[in-house]
Amino acid sequence: MSERPVDVYARISKAPDGSLDKTDRQIADCRAELERRGLTLGKVHEDPNKSAWRENVRRQGWEALLNRFESGVISGVVVWNVDRLLRQPRDLQKLIDMAKEQGFTVYSCFGDYDLSNPDHLLHLRIKTDFAAHESASNQRRTKRGLLAARTRGKMHTGPRAFGWPAAVKEDEEPTAPELVAVERKAIAEATRRYLDGDPLGSIATDFNARGIRTATGGQWTGVTVKQMLKRPRNAGLVEYGGQVVAELDGEEAIVDRATFDLLTARLALARSGRPSPDQRLLTHIAYCGNCGYWLNSRTRSGKYYADGKVRIHYHCPANRGCAKVSIAQPALDKELKDFTIARLSDPRHAAQIQVRAQASRELERRVSEINDLQDELDDRLTSGQITMERFDKMNARLTRQLEELEEGLAAVRVPEADLSMPEARSAVLRRWEDAGVPERRGMVRAALGDKKLIIDPVSGHWRKAKITDRIRIE
Repeated sequence: MSERPVDVYARISKAPDGSLDKTDRQIADCRAELERRGLTLGKVHEDPNKSAWRENVRRQGWEALLNRFESGVISGVVVWNVDRLLRQPRDLQKLIDMAKEQGFTVYSCFGDYDLSNPDHLLHLRIKTDFAAHESASNQRRTKRGLLAARTRGKMHTGPRAFGWPAAVKEDEEPTAPELVAVERKAIAEATRRYLDGDPLGSIATDFNARGIRTATGGQWTGVTVKQMLKRPRNAGLVEYGGQVVAELDGEEAIVDRATFDLLTARLALARSGRPSPDQRLLTHIAYCGNCGYWLNSRTRSGKYYADGKVRIHYHCPANRGCAKVSIAQPALDKELKDFTIARLSDPRHAAQIQVRAQASRELERRVSEINDLQDELDDRLTSGQITMERFDKMNARLTRQLEELEEGLAAVRVPEADLSMPEARSAVLRRWEDAGVPERRGMVRAALGDKKLIIDPVSGHWRKAKITDRIRIE
């Protein structure tokens, strides 16, 4: 009889009903094997519902066994079958390395393996390699089956998702249609609000206050709202391996594909403290007169105007533009305010502008958002925050949307006409003063119509340059 005890180890990969019956049977068989061999029982280690093949799975029972082995407390382990203990060659090698100092034996109900015996090691390596191959083959079959189901538009039958009924099961009541309808409206509302600038945390707080609960009946947080909004199923899509493979079979989408793509891009690029383009009047409205790219805006840290305000400049970005045009925000904003008020007050253009604005304002807003997201993608790629593969995937979606929106804008543009619709200058000025930045941006776009606001580079010494000489509208 060995002087040191032998531990028992039992594991199952899955227990669908959550029970430990199979583990219990393994332990009972191991105890009987210990008694038959006349070995002393040490401790019993269990890893229910744990894979021994997946690299990212932590097995607490396995780790406890290794600790006792390394401490010299035990001389071996008994398992029902060696594939319960080992399904990866790396784990076997760990045991072999540890056994060089003090020896170790793996007992099973079907044989035993002394790690100091080369013949035993050969057989154990073969069994472990076979177990790893079996797990890999099972995973391939599972993935192939899942992919086939996804490409047919079938979703998994796991826990119920917010906004969707649960899979029908025997002896269970189906999800109330009224509840599903309320949740679908909440998803559409949250999507719209986030794209309009509402923080995820504010949406969560509002939902909680209104009694809207998660699918499991819990409270919302900003994180859970984000997770809910990112589900491809909301757009009627089935995703597998990060790729859209089909449309849902027989289920109606909650949001359209273009809106969902824009939403997921904004969620992916969102980061704390990043200003929205709608916070600056002319971001992505003014163009660089040197290279033709959109102007972004930036705060000049530590630089202040005479009135104490931090300096803000519109500039052509270096990552996609030429970086050769920059202009102070207050001066340009003032000039465009005067132009916008005069233009919207002019009866020769007011009606035609109003017609165009009603048809194209939303399209132009979405174009601006997509361009901003593409700029942010470039920044992330340049700084190494995302991979080229991730960049290409997200940028392809945005480019596709941008092309569709540009086609839509071209379709709604109308030639100028001498229409009459008087609007007093004072009324337009009052509307401007009462408006926030997003609405003022809409007024600027309406005043520009199908013309471009272009900012030219400084000609000569910058101190002598007049801002009016640098502005072109054509």
